Amino acid sequence: PPDATAGRDAAGGMHGDPEMEMAHRAWGAVMERRAWGGAVLTRWPVVVLDASPARWCWVTLPGASRIHPVAHTVERVGDAELSVCAGETWVATAVVPSYGRLGLLRLESALPVEDRGRGRLSFVHFDVELAAATGRLWHEPLDGVVTRLGRDGVPGPVIDRAQRGLRDLDLRLAERSWPFDGWLEVQAERLARRLAA
Repeated sequence: PPDATAGRDAAGGMHGDPEMEMAHRAWGAVMERRAWGGAVLTRWPVVVLDASPARWCWVTLPGASRIHPVAHTVERVGDAELSVCAGETWVATAVVPSYGRLGLLRLESALPVEDRGRGRLSFVHFDVELAAATGRLWHEPLDGVVTRLGRDGVPGPVIDRAQRGLRDLDLRLAERSWPFDGWLEVQAERLARRLAA
């Protein structure tokens, strides 16, 4: 299996479909999930498959150590995870069991990924409860979201952007547009085959 710490050729050939516009060479990096104030909530190794201006896509490999600096704990990743964001304020992560079928889908409200240099990537995570059910987005009432993000010091324009991201995510789920148009399922099967090779 490709090693997330092995450098830019770590997962070469995992994507292999020009239609998906994936990067020609995957590369290893460290992803950081941050709070608005800058604190690192989670840090873990990933393999980046796409870093185009309009889209990020990365894989978290089974066995990776996900560090939680604030809680002083370390979590061992079980199944592979495939994460995507499209320049909007959300991140979608599909859990990929070894048999290749798409498993749990996790959704996050977050600012787009930022390349911090030296193999470090990060995104700002917003504390918003999200879930996908019957093809639609569920989230807690927006009034509560706005109040809590404002209390956390998030500026009004950024809160507005987060709300636009929720609407974008809801529309993509309802219309089954990328990445919920079957793209995640196809990539999950390819990833499982690659890891099993």
